[in-house]
Amino acid sequence: MNQPSFKKGKKKISIRALFDWIMGVIYFAVGLFLVVADYLGIKFHFPPREVAVIFGALAALYGLFRCYRGYVSFYPEEE
Repeated sequence: MNQPSFKKGKKKISIRALFDWIMGVIYFAVGLFLVVADYLGIKFHFPPREVAVIFGALAALYGLFRCYRGYVSFYPEEE
């Protein structure tokens, strides 16, 4: 399946790679916010703090994975 892409100079920019980068940053930021919200003085009524920290850590890790996947698809290994 062909991915839509834009040309920038000699290199094509993949829409999927760009989307992975953007969503990865969003997931990482939300996850980081959930982990450090208690230290910033922000209290949640729901979910409990332990659940928010676990979910935040998982969301941050998933965000890093999405950024990595975007990087790999943007800079594929030369054969």
